[in-house]
Amino acid sequence: MSRVRLRLAGGISFASQLIGHLFGILFAGLVSRRLTEREFGAWAYIGTILGYPVALTDLFSTWVYRDAAYGRRILGHVLLLNTPILLAASLIYYAASGPASSLAGIERDIFLLGLAVLPPLYLATAVTDMAKGYIPQHVGLASILFETAKLALGIMLVAHLRLELAGVFTALALAYTLQLGFLLFSVKPLYSSQIDSATIKRWLRGSVIKLITVVSGYLSQLDIILLTAITAETLATGYWQAALLVALMVKSTGSLTSGLTQRLLSGGGRRDLEKSFNFTMTLAAPATLGAIILAGDILHAFRPAYSEAWPAATLLALSAFTATLTSFYSSTVFASDRFDLKEDVTIGDMARSRVSLLWRIGLYTSAAYAATSAAALLLIRSVGGGVIETITAVAVVHLAVNVARLLIHRRLAARYSPYLLSLSSGVPYLSAATSMSIVVYAARSLIDPRAPTLAQTIPPLLALLGIGAASYFTILWFMSKQFRELLRDIVTFLKQYLGR
Repeated sequence: MSRVRLRLAGGISFASQLIGHLFGILFAGLVSRRLTEREFGAWAYIGTILGYPVALTDLFSTWVYRDAAYGRRILGHVLLLNTPILLAASLIYYAASGPASSLAGIERDIFLLGLAVLPPLYLATAVTDMAKGYIPQHVGLASILFETAKLALGIMLVAHLRLELAGVFTALALAYTLQLGFLLFSVKPLYSSQIDSATIKRWLRGSVIKLITVVSGYLSQLDIILLTAITAETLATGYWQAALLVALMVKSTGSLTSGLTQRLLSGGGRRDLEKSFNFTMTLAAPATLGAIILAGDILHAFRPAYSEAWPAATLLALSAFTATLTSFYSSTVFASDRFDLKEDVTIGDMARSRVSLLWRIGLYTSAAYAATSAAALLLIRSVGGGVIETITAVAVVHLAVNVARLLIHRRLAARYSPYLLSLSSGVPYLSAATSMSIVVYAARSLIDPRAPTLAQTIPPLLALLGIGAASYFTILWFMSKQFRELLRDIVTFLKQYLGR
């Protein structure tokens, strides 16, 4: 049986994302201060290329975590199917290293550093899909382990030994290896030496349909490759990556929905959906407005030059918030379809399912994003636009596509789900977050976090974040009954948990 605890899974997942974001800022600041803008862009470019073979784990991900949620012993199946794919992907990565490095104007030896990261990253991603269904709270703990190890190794290899990009990729490879080991230990109860051929056949049949999501993922990752290819360098890519890191503050709040789909699959209902929404909005609203207000300051922490990218960072933060709202509607549609409970699932069943419908929508919107981004980049280049104009144009497209996804998924939820989420319940959180923004903006006139060094930048930046958090939660306490109930539930849970 799956060990899903809705708020615990979401809380740990968010805590891991929050720690990951804070440590990620430190790691990115550490790296960006040691690397040039083009080297920082090269890191983002290589990471994107690595995402292409890793995306192949998505061929089986849906069936893996659904089977894990049902408590089926499938660890051996996961390793059996993914190991040959990993070997083939590594060979293809090596073979393509020449053209890919030439496209970005970087040395091939630097591009090949990604081969050290690919195996642990690929396997950790594959096992994570299973852990999400079986024990999602451990996915968050694994992420905390990864981020902590990454930062510690980064300090040693990049800051002290000054290994530059070689140190960055070595730190990532070792950190992913630690994460993989923890995840394998967590899902060990799902291991069986007996391989059920029927399960493998069902996954293989499903992988045909899942090719839609793989292609969709490939298209959605084209922005960095298009930026690099059309500009013929990694300078704009470095600025884009910095802006994306600001949006991660907002994107991390989406992990609060972790466990919602699994809970709905196992019999949850409207109450679970509303709890998850209120829980998520409690932190998504202030994170979004906080990222907008402090975008320039956070970018300055990475590298003073990056502060000019604040318009793109602001748009990407709004886009990430929109994606978080979309996840609630997609979860209800996804969980409303139980077509795969029978053993003799056919490709036709999969193709007609609502799950497949969601994948097709993802494919169409990703294709629209890639095509529109390419057109915008070519247009900006034709008029002689600079780096900031270039990445801002792509950010506008990013936000527009995510708004379209939100509207489409909401309509699907209204059609297929027995319960439709009302966004009006998020008004108190947005109101409190707006008040918080005013307080932070006023405090920003007294506290300037833009200092010459990273060590001097972090304390005032954290002070502004602390002022924002204190004002937001104080205001929300008086405005929202749901928030007061949430705090009581958390206190009760902690008393019960610590009293064991």
